Amino acid sequence: MVRGLIKNFKQVVAYTFAASATKGPALAKQIKDVITEIQNSGLIVVATVCDQGTNNCNAIKILLNETRGTYLRRGETPKENIILINGQEIIPLYDPPHLLKGIRNNLMSKNLKFMKDGKIKIAKWSHIEQLSNENPGYKGIRMIPKLTEIHVNPQN
Repeated sequence: MVRGLIKNFKQVVAYTFAASATKGPALAKQIKDVITEIQNSGLIVVATVCDQGTNNCNAIKILLNETRGTYLRRGETPKENIILINGQEIIPLYDPPHLLKGIRNNLMSKNLKFMKDGKIKIAKWSHIEQLSNENPGYKGIRMIPKLTEIHVNPQN
């Protein structure tokens, strides 16, 4: 699917049938073929978006490695997280809802350590539960109206 950034449009451009999941190398080739045809139509591809499925990650890794090799053969320093297709730099992105789901699932079983203002901080799932239980608001308006029991209770 192609999505416009400046003009609001969406258009399906490719669809394939397969007996099983498409393996990373075949998927990488399909991505290159589809992007090439999109470029030939006159559109400029700036990014790709996919979920974190194993074959998707493998295809992105293959394309990143190919790009790295292209830069090294030119004697240039490889750029991080850039795919080069027909001379155009494209940024591979992972789908934000899936990234948030992954963070949620990890926070349920692990603590997250991060650095803020030079100090190590820890985020815990219990902080989310506490936020939900306190139901913060201001003058009768809930600050987190979309956070419900379904989101917080792992059994749901």
